[in-house]
Amino acid sequence: MQGAVRGSRQLASGRTSASLQLPPEDWRLLRKSHPNVLLTGCLAAAASALDDLRPCFRPPVVAWCAGTPLALPPAAASRTLIINEVASLSVEDQLRLLAWLQWSDGATQVIATSSCPLFPLVERGAFLEGLYYHLTAICLDVASSTHHIARKAALETV
Repeated sequence: MQGAVRGSRQLASGRTSASLQLPPEDWRLLRKSHPNVLLTGCLAAAASALDDLRPCFRPPVVAWCAGTPLALPPAAASRTLIINEVASLSVEDQLRLLAWLQWSDGATQVIATSSCPLFPLVERGAFLEGLYYHLTAICLDVASSTHHIARKAALETV
């Protein structure tokens, strides 16, 4: 969806959010399908959006931060994996993550954050195109308040 409205919003958790504004049908999609989400924008805005999305996560939640070894949970386990600053992954870790996502077959929801747009990195060959498309079932540009949900065909049935 495009044209998200700023202002406060009641979330599924009962809290009010002033940062992430999505139409009700998009919140339903997030809660029911648990799609992969890419958040782009400054770290503070991404952290706020992560907090807003928390009610939509599939527990348990596992987080990875740049500068630490990428430890992937068992692919068969249903959970949410948060990858902060996904653009900082080495090519080897990108390959491991892509293979893991392909093998996990949607059992794990991945929420990735990036302070820079990933597509220019894809165009330069610095970020794997296949991984980019696996991570972008939903793209939220939290820096500009432009929230765009790109639904894949598999998500349309929800």
